Order: sequence, then C-alpha cells, then structure tokens
Amino acid sequence: MRKLTACLLALILLVSFGCAAAEEAVLLTAFDCKDLDGKDVDITLFDGADLVLVDIWEPWCGWCLEEMPDLNDLYELNKDRGFLIVGLSGISPARGYDAKTTAEELGITYPLVKGTEKLLPVELEGFPTTLVYQRQEDGNLQLADVVVGYMPREDWEELIEKYLPKISL
Repeated sequence: MRKLTACLLALILLVSFGCAAAEEAVLLTAFDCKDLDGKDVDITLFDGADLVLVDIWEPWCGWCLEEMPDLNDLYELNKDRGFLIVGLSGISPARGYDAKTTAEELGITYPLVKGTEKLLPVELEGFPTTLVYQRQEDGNLQLADVVVGYMPREDWEELIEKYLPKISL
C-alpha cells in the first residue's frame, strides 16, 4: 500500500509539474538576425504587429513553397490590421538552393530573414513550421500556437481570424 501511495504521489507531482511548466508564457523578446540582403534585423521589426507568424521555411521544401503564395496573399490582405509574417530560412540550408531568388520568384512581399535554431523557442520538428505570436494586453508577443507542416489557405484564414483582433471602426 505504501508503494502504491508513493507511486501515486510521484505521478501527481509529475503531472502537476508538467502542467505548471506548460503554462509558462513563451515571449518573443529578442530577434537578432539578418535579412536576405545581409542587413541587421531586430525585435523592432514586430512593432505595431498584433499577430505575427514566423514561418520557418527552406527553398528546397516543396510544402513550404506551396503555402508561401497563400501566406503572402493573406499578409497583403491583413497587414493593415496588425498582421505580420516573417519568413525565416537558413536553419537547414542545402547546396544549390537560394532563399532570396526563390522568394523573388514567388513574389513574396513579407519580410524574410536568415536565422539559426537559436531564434526558435521550440524544437523544430519539420518544414514548414510556423510560430504564431499574439500581442498580449501587457504589450508582449506571446507564443500562442505552433503549426508543423503544410496548411491550406482556408485553415490559415481561420487561424488569422482566431488570433487577430477585429478592427473597431
């Protein structure tokens, strides 16, 4: 009986610790890297944004290239509502693939940066991966969601409407 009680207590503590750790906010507080032209980029890139998608992509990733035009359209439609997409590549570069050329060919207009895994608050599980940050009442951008893999436009539209506050006219 003692063993069972000790095991149950250990399990409760483990679950409690896991729940407490899961509730800790992940904030976007630093973002030091370079854009695809080699210019410095920092956290001020996110000033004025209420919803930020950090889309982690590579030019060799077919699914990344498939969804980028839809993301770009949604960026253009919603950027005046406080919506920002930042495309981040360079985490898993491959010879013969150039992010800048690929983005130009796709007509991407949202900011593009080169980064490393040090910029990521989560372990990368695949490409594309998109980190969804939402502005909080205290002004911080907090990680609200992580999307791993390709998502069709309709699903992106739903996600944007879920997290982006409505404009009051």
